[in-house]
Amino acid sequence: MAKGKEQHAGHVKVELLHRTTLTCPELFLHLKERRRSLHHASTPNIRKQYLNERKFDIIFPMNTLIVLTAKYLYLVIILIAIVIFFKANRQDKIRLIKLAVIAGPLALIMVFISSHLFYDTRPFVAQNIQPLLPHSPDNGFPSDHTLISMLVALSIYQVKKRAGILLIILAIVVGASRVLAYIHYPVDILGSIVIAMVAVGIASFVLRRITK
Repeated sequence: MAKGKEQHAGHVKVELLHRTTLTCPELFLHLKERRRSLHHASTPNIRKQYLNERKFDIIFPMNTLIVLTAKYLYLVIILIAIVIFFKANRQDKIRLIKLAVIAGPLALIMVFISSHLFYDTRPFVAQNIQPLLPHSPDNGFPSDHTLISMLVALSIYQVKKRAGILLIILAIVVGASRVLAYIHYPVDILGSIVIAMVAVGIASFVLRRITK
């Protein structure tokens, strides 16, 4: 009886094998259609998942770099300027102090006037998005961080050209990072740069007139 069951099972297997047996062309077409259906069904999802993972891997460190730059780079600029100040000769130190005494108050006056004449809603408020770092939803014009950075950079440029150019570039990076962090619009950065240039320019002109 057990032998009969084995023979019956063998016949079933042979019959199933016969039913599922395909010729080479049929098998090729079957596999091709199967691969095409799997490709259309899974490739978009796999591709989307892969791109999302890559996007996260790229954006996460970029966002971290933007936050660190927007928050702390202006302090690096100030620190470099302090080192340059203490290494400078007496004449350059006196010139830097005079520039700070004149340009600083001038910049504050221009900021006070311009911020009352022009109100620029911050990007994260206008677009209803989350900024990369917390900030109050006040007037975005001008950018304080960019203004301080550019004032320092332009002042150093008056006595140390190469170091000043480096600090000016870093000040621009500060402004760009504040834009990328959704805290300022480019016009806020441009306004700060113009204010710093006018303030330092007037201070430098006054000092040249006094020393003549």
